[in-house]
Amino acid sequence: MLSATQIQTYNEKGYLLVPSLVGSADIDEFNEYLARWRAEGRAAVQGHQKDQKWIGMAAVPSILEIVDELIGGEAVLLQTMYLSGGTQSRLHQDEFFFPCDKPTIIGAWIAMEEVGIEQGPLHVVEGSHTGPLITAADLSGRWWIDEGVRAELSDRTDEIADLDRLRPLTASKGDVIFFNGRLIHGGAKVLKPGSSRLSYVCHYHRIDTTVDPSNNRVDLTPYPLR
Repeated sequence: MLSATQIQTYNEKGYLLVPSLVGSADIDEFNEYLARWRAEGRAAVQGHQKDQKWIGMAAVPSILEIVDELIGGEAVLLQTMYLSGGTQSRLHQDEFFFPCDKPTIIGAWIAMEEVGIEQGPLHVVEGSHTGPLITAADLSGRWWIDEGVRAELSDRTDEIADLDRLRPLTASKGDVIFFNGRLIHGGAKVLKPGSSRLSYVCHYHRIDTTVDPSNNRVDLTPYPLR
């Protein structure tokens, strides 16, 4: 499905934006479903472990085909998150949270509405997936127990990031940004406070990869999509 140029872009930059992979009607239906979900006070994380609609959006055939192509084999689902606003999260690498025996972690960030620069879009450090990876062994404790350790993780990531290559990624509704698990990324500053930034974020890995769950606080049981 991808062209040779697109694959080269992903390999060199660590990410690839593919436009219009998810239909507008499907997105509207999912957004409405998640509005009811959140109104019921349900957590918008790991919904695929208990709900078919979450699975369906993560398993859109056009998305899975690209994920399989980029990681070189069949993908299984590891994590899902539905985000209603800009996170402004500090720079990080996803593979830190999902340590694995093969570097096949990949994210798919689905724009569930138009996401402009004012909404605090995803921003990435181009090419950083080829650099060093921070691991739990580099820190003084558990990131989810001690806020100081989480700050330590962010500070260490800032140290290895080439901020001259930091790029904001605006997106249209239905676009999908695929990014390497080692790519340094985060949430850009929200310039319009109170604005929404609906996105559905999925993380996958190749089926022959084993993820060590000890550096995360959520259940990371791989979920087969076929």
